[in-house]
Amino acid sequence: LVLGGSCVGVNSCRFVGLINTAVGTISASCKGDISCYKLGYYGTVGDLEDSCNGVYACKSMAGGLFISGSVGNLVNSCNAFLACEKMAFVGKVGNLEDSCNKQGACDSMSDNGRVGNLVNSCNGVDACAVMAFRGTVSDLEDSCNEVDACKFMADGDG
Repeated sequence: LVLGGSCVGVNSCRFVGLINTAVGTISASCKGDISCYKLGYYGTVGDLEDSCNGVYACKSMAGGLFISGSVGNLVNSCNAFLACEKMAFVGKVGNLEDSCNKQGACDSMSDNGRVGNLVNSCNGVDACAVMAFRGTVSDLEDSCNEVDACKFMADGDG
C-alpha cells in the first residue's frame, strides 16, 4: 500500500513489489532520485515511514539475484545520499528506527550477512558502511553515530 506523498521522483518505487514480493505500507517515503529502486526485488520489506528519502537511498533494498534478502520496518531511516544503498543484498536486516541518516551510512550494509535492529544508530558519515559483510551484528541502540563508526563491523566471519 502506497500512501500519499510517497514514491515521488525519478524511478522512485520503481520495482515496489515486482513479482510475488511482500512489501509493507509505504508512508512519506521513497522520495528522490532512484529512491527505493528495487524495493522488494524477490525479498521481503516491512513498512516504511519517512524513510528512503535521499538520492539512491535504499537503492537495492532487499533484492538479490539468487537468494531473497529481507528488511524489517524502517522509521525515519536511510535519509541521506547513498545511505543504505544495497541494504540487504542477499542478507537480512532487522527494523531500523532513526538510523542510517548521514552520507554513506549503512552503505552495502548486509551483503550475505545479518544485522539486528538498529535504533538511533549509524548516523555518522560512512558509519556502519560495509557492516556485516558475511558476518553478524546484533541489535544496536544509540551506537555508531560518529564518522566511520562501526565501519567494517563483522566483516568476514565476525
